[in-house]
Amino acid sequence: MEFKQEKKIFLSKPDKSAKGNIDKDILKLIKLINSKKDYYTTSSCSGRITLLKETGKKEKGLVLRQWHSAVNFSELKNSLKNLKEKEVWLVIEPPILAVACVDLKAAKQIVDAARHAGWKKSGILLGKKIIAELACPERMEMPIVSKGKIIFGNEIFRTIIDKADFKLQQSRNKINKLFFLIKKDKELEKKIIIEAKNNIGKRYKYGASVEDAPNLFDCSSFVCYIFGKHGINLPRCSIEQIECGGPIEIEKLSPCDIVFLKGNKPHFNSLHKNGVGHVGIYAGKGKVIHASSKAGKVISQDLKEFKKKGWRGARRLL
Repeated sequence: MEFKQEKKIFLSKPDKSAKGNIDKDILKLIKLINSKKDYYTTSSCSGRITLLKETGKKEKGLVLRQWHSAVNFSELKNSLKNLKEKEVWLVIEPPILAVACVDLKAAKQIVDAARHAGWKKSGILLGKKIIAELACPERMEMPIVSKGKIIFGNEIFRTIIDKADFKLQQSRNKINKLFFLIKKDKELEKKIIIEAKNNIGKRYKYGASVEDAPNLFDCSSFVCYIFGKHGINLPRCSIEQIECGGPIEIEKLSPCDIVFLKGNKPHFNSLHKNGVGHVGIYAGKGKVIHASSKAGKVISQDLKEFKKKGWRGARRLL
């Protein structure tokens, strides 16, 4: 059977997954892939947080609760209180996508794009079909209930949930990045830079939330707002934003790369012990647009001046 006919027949079949429909966070990417003549998707998951009953056996009914979006401390803890199981595991599953490909060349192209977008566990399966299996590495699993009792105290439990939500957000960013790599939408870069330039002069306020935009910004809420308006959702803080996308050398910066400094009020974690406290958007031609505490507003600044304040690196999202 020709690939074109095979694709038509497969995509006309009803969804037989347990959920019964495609996760909304990955739907745009799936539609894009299926619009390409050399590909069609056979299965998908956008990533999820799951409570599993631990029995030591593979059997049905192990899933106790499941979320495809961030979950808060109270919600998860209340879910555990209402469960009667003695042993429960928390599992964070990353996005996975199976794509049938017309030939090996097409498979290699989409796997290369996926790996560039951070889907590091991607590869090619050969059988009756050529399948590109695209997968992100953000998996985490651990026991959280043992002998009917929650193992961790509230402080550690909150940290675990924050980490789970952060991993899920990283997954969403990689879904968006793969979408734009496949689409190769140069117009998007222009729109993002225009949006950033249109907000030059807006007031700076330390700790301004994304909801305060576009009237007030701090550095990371500015970056969140600008990219969020174009469907790219980023974490709120600069020290989390520096984990998004892929690293890029300063000599190879392109418009829409995000750039980081030590900042006046650096934040620290195990990955960035010297602190990351400031972020801006590289606009091209040696300019960075950022919400500056010193200027008290959003400004455009020469990269040479910007990086003097303690360069911490750059990341590419598109």
